[in-house]
Amino acid sequence: MIKISIPSSKSIYQRLLILSSLAQTPSTINNPSRAGDCKFLENSMKLCGIKIIHTGNSILIKPAPVLFPDVPINCGDGGTTVRFMSSLSLLSDKPLHLDVEGSMKKRPVSGLLESLEKLGVKHNGKFPLTLERQSCRSEAFVDTSLTSQFLSSLILVCPSRKIDTKITYKSNPVSSTYISMTERCLNYYNIGFSHNADSYSFSPVIYDGIETTVEPDASAAALFEAFRPHFKKEFQLTSGTDEFDFSKSIQGDSIFYSFQKQINEQVNFEFDISSTPDLIVPLTLTGILGSDPINIRGITHTYHKESRRPEILKNELAKVGCKIDISQNEMTVYPGINKNSATLDPHADHRLAMAFGFLSIVSKGISVKNKDCTVKSFPDFFSELEKLR
Repeated sequence: MIKISIPSSKSIYQRLLILSSLAQTPSTINNPSRAGDCKFLENSMKLCGIKIIHTGNSILIKPAPVLFPDVPINCGDGGTTVRFMSSLSLLSDKPLHLDVEGSMKKRPVSGLLESLEKLGVKHNGKFPLTLERQSCRSEAFVDTSLTSQFLSSLILVCPSRKIDTKITYKSNPVSSTYISMTERCLNYYNIGFSHNADSYSFSPVIYDGIETTVEPDASAAALFEAFRPHFKKEFQLTSGTDEFDFSKSIQGDSIFYSFQKQINEQVNFEFDISSTPDLIVPLTLTGILGSDPINIRGITHTYHKESRRPEILKNELAKVGCKIDISQNEMTVYPGINKNSATLDPHADHRLAMAFGFLSIVSKGISVKNKDCTVKSFPDFFSELEKLR
């Protein structure tokens, strides 16, 4: 049987990296992510005085008082890196200088800056970004209408402040499963907090490091599962040498297995991805390669990812005869793909590049531009994909 090695979850690893860096004792994280975004976050923490030591398939994190460098820290084009790093400004009076690359210059960050300002951090409002704590205030509102990362960033850092902190937000935030993931990571470290429908409250806490293992990436696995019914050979998804039971996952995207079961059993073809935005990609694959149209709702915030995903999917896949209708907050993907030769451009979006890679197996005339962008989350994607040709 063909074995496909799935990378570890970069979302989980990045949260563990921040929490381990702010702990009082060292942490060991097994199966750390090698994604490009994670390397940027590792380097950012190293520049702030944290010791990070790779040994085989493990990483040792030795915490230290956060000390910001005098020069800007390059956070790359990852939203998680710059947003998580920004909240560290709450922990020191020294200015924190951050810069970004590529599409991140156009992605949302102002909502987090407004929250940090309410908590006492002054900023210049643009990249290169400078944040400087001038006071310690205890309460702020955070905008969760475009991304959950603003709130997750504050949840990770606020327990390490020296004062009580309350963060409020509007109920029903987008990508809520990622907020739940952040909570679960705090639980690993026994960090207490109070949570109700529209707020989190934290008291100062000193906590110890842990040893834990990062589970494989459910978003990447979902792409392979979307393709599985249309591949003649059997394959197994592994993390290292072991299979992983995604029913035990803390990742919201693991719900794709439930979505796929509903499709296979012909009981449902309409799905809301408000809390799992990355599933727009495997659901689009499912619609194109399947026999029934797939309706995907709750897509508004997917325009604020690495690309304007609904538009790029519609325009690029039209080159090979795929039909996608978009109206306001939903899209419908229709079955069918022709054998036209075409080069599909993911617009530097790693998840779109992976989806287009699968379609290049279905139609040999399809090629993918800028394959290297998959380094952001799945550095070995195309070498793993070759096993299925």
